[in-house]
Amino acid sequence: RDAVYVVSCFLIGCADSVMMGPPQEVGCRVQILKDRATARYIGTVAGQDGMWVGVEWDDQSRGKHDGTTGGIKYFECKSGPTAGSFVRIEKVNFGTSVLEAVRARYSNLRGELGEVSSEELYVHTARNRKVQIELVGEEKIMAQQSQISLLTSARIVGASISYVGDAAELSSALPQLTELDLTCNLVASWSFAEQLCAALPGLQVLNLSDNALQLPTSPVGHSPLHNLRALILNDCGLSWQQVLVLEPLLPGLQELHLCGNSITSLAPAQELQQGQQEQQAQASAVGGQEAGQHLAPVTGFSGLQVLNMEDNALSEWSEVMRLSHLPSLSKLHLSNNPITNITYPQQPAAAAVEAAVTSSSTPATSGSGGLAPAAAGTSSQAPFARLEGLLLGNCQLASWDQVNVLGRFPALRELRLTGNPVLGLSKSGGRYEVIGRVPGISMLNGAEVKPRERRDAEIRYLQNILAEMEEAPDADARALVPPAHPRLKELVARYGEVLGTASRSAQGSSLAASMLELKLTCVAASQHAKMGTQVKKLPRSMTVSALKMLCEKLFKVKLANITLFLRAPGDPLPEDISAEEKSSLGMLGAQDGYEVLVDEVEAETKAAAEQAARAAELAAQEARLAEQLRAAELMQAEHIKSLGF
Repeated sequence: RDAVYVVSCFLIGCADSVMMGPPQEVGCRVQILKDRATARYIGTVAGQDGMWVGVEWDDQSRGKHDGTTGGIKYFECKSGPTAGSFVRIEKVNFGTSVLEAVRARYSNLRGELGEVSSEELYVHTARNRKVQIELVGEEKIMAQQSQISLLTSARIVGASISYVGDAAELSSALPQLTELDLTCNLVASWSFAEQLCAALPGLQVLNLSDNALQLPTSPVGHSPLHNLRALILNDCGLSWQQVLVLEPLLPGLQELHLCGNSITSLAPAQELQQGQQEQQAQASAVGGQEAGQHLAPVTGFSGLQVLNMEDNALSEWSEVMRLSHLPSLSKLHLSNNPITNITYPQQPAAAAVEAAVTSSSTPATSGSGGLAPAAAGTSSQAPFARLEGLLLGNCQLASWDQVNVLGRFPALRELRLTGNPVLGLSKSGGRYEVIGRVPGISMLNGAEVKPRERRDAEIRYLQNILAEMEEAPDADARALVPPAHPRLKELVARYGEVLGTASRSAQGSSLAASMLELKLTCVAASQHAKMGTQVKKLPRSMTVSALKMLCEKLFKVKLANITLFLRAPGDPLPEDISAEEKSSLGMLGAQDGYEVLVDEVEAETKAAAEQAARAAELAAQEARLAEQLRAAELMQAEHIKSLGF
């Protein structure tokens, strides 16, 4: 009560018109040395000479108070009680225009990281040696880049851009620009994007990441950005409800990136305002897709094909299900969200699934080369009917049941599960289990799944299921196995003859009768070893440990030094199975006609091999470094080509 609130402030410029100079007004973004802040007050301070700017620092540790000094309250701090400070106005950088920053960046007046001498350009090798980088053709490239009228793509990061500037001059200077990255600048409001797109009508990709944007609370009075195809708003501190306001203003949007915004809910603003968060939490506690179906779905965004929500705080799959009827969504990035469960309808409508498969196999193309937007309002469509890519790396999926659910997505082709606890349940890393459980994927964790790998993975997965049934202690335990593997019947029908187990598994017979015909080949070079090949019929349930003892008797090699390799017919490189002591041949994917190579490795030889492997790894790193340098040269050449030279 003792504090006196100051309402007067010093303003230069007008928010209702296009700024011809940097905005100096309450709410604008500013920079002091290397730190960014928001101006909360501009004016005089009692007992001090000159003009002062009251700022709320992005880094709260830079602040000293809450906007109060000398018993007078000059401004409020929204982020914390000690985030505020006063700075003399002459020490405050209010920013620069887009064109000024482009000219500075591409005329070599100031690089993206400031001025860097040629002596500072180097990379570290695997042995921590500095390798100087020589910029071949640097002067020629800079001369070409300085002709900014030829630019089709520009990256202006950390250049203190705060306003668009003269629209006519900008349009004339950058007539061919289609992609613009303005990450980490001083952009404060959505009106900046409207003015920018009006000045650059050809702009299709705009990156405003790491800018403290204030988005409009209503689309009324704002202009649609018809030509914008991709919008990146990573690390802007936005909520999903704020982003939804932009939907009517982005009719042509195909890609939306919202990483690192701490988004927890995809509910519409009305639902949150009505206090339904508690109801949603109760529905999620009940679990299952049935709960998710009652949550309000995301509407609009009819042309959106790619949505990147990585590094947020989504934990309930029911929130993700709100996106399930976006008609054109084909790729969804959800990595680094604390998602613990996945649900999907058990039996989606057959017609919807068939339509989804048809649309994913023969997609219509839009003018931009992506999937053409599907008809809006297809409520009968299966959830995520056109979703081909789902990235779930570093989430919290800990059960194979969650992976099984992914097999119900009708159009899924690309999947990422790296970093999830569920993969730790498999000694082999889980790749073959995922391929076996999720039909149709052709890309897993960034690596292509070829037809041969799929066949081998599915057979190995099936063998594991049958081994699990065999090892079940009683009939009740055995009956629990098939429900945990929804593809069991399908895989038995497909590979039953190959494994010789279809009829036996159907009759519940013992797997002990299932035998493998393997070639055991001794390649040990020691004097006492008996080299040669023997063909043996072995039970699928035989463990690697038991196989080692058999090989000791057959080939007279020392048990402690035996190393076993399993090789499929036609495979050039065998798989080392020596460490899988307790795994059975069936669990390792062995089939009739496979070959087991038996070698004997002394301790000294093993040490030498490990040293050689480390040396090979270092050599590979050196080779990768050389490849990176060649790639850099290639990028320079491609950039020159893109400039039309």
